[in-house]
Amino acid sequence: MKYCSKCGNELLDEAVICPKCGCPAGPTPVQSGDSDKLLKANKQSKIITANILNIIAFGLSIVALVTTFKVAHHSPKDPPDTNTYTIEKDIVGEWFGYDTTKIITPDEEMREWIQDEAERAAENKQLFSALCLWEVLYIVALIVGFLAAKGVKAGKKGLVLVYMAISVAAPVCFFVIEPRLLLMLVCGIGFILFVPAILNLIAGSKLLQAAAISE
Repeated sequence: MKYCSKCGNELLDEAVICPKCGCPAGPTPVQSGDSDKLLKANKQSKIITANILNIIAFGLSIVALVTTFKVAHHSPKDPPDTNTYTIEKDIVGEWFGYDTTKIITPDEEMREWIQDEAERAAENKQLFSALCLWEVLYIVALIVGFLAAKGVKAGKKGLVLVYMAISVAAPVCFFVIEPRLLLMLVCGIGFILFVPAILNLIAGSKLLQAAAISE
């Protein structure tokens, strides 16, 4: 394995030019000191890029959290008027000659409202739990990502794999707890939940590349 004399990119032994910068990969060897500097700079560049992507991913996770909460959170409804009766008719039934008139008493409306409010509260609680777990995992991913970047400087890559696993676990756990929000993917807004994980995976790949560079 040899390295480009201009950018320090790893080259195959049979490479004629560097695929990254286009510099000819001639037979003239690079001075040892210059080569070490190029490798170090290349490694540091990948680590810095990974840290930036890690921060952006965390920021986008907050944006996704707020967006999902606004879309999926159900506001409470006003209670029904207990002094009025409601008359309901089924138009389709009337077409076939059936008397479908139904009088709903205030007590029935109140029971229905109480049941709807209980379901709404349960759904909001489930949504809140899913979003809390989501953001906790991304906070952990942010911290582990920075620790992994430090470890990469010493050639260690164990935390990088943990970092990437946590990043994938965040959206998976979210949809396991809130499977009804998979419908968000149909309208496209649900894809914002995967963007932070994708950025973290790219950051992880940068860290793995940096760990493979020997200074």
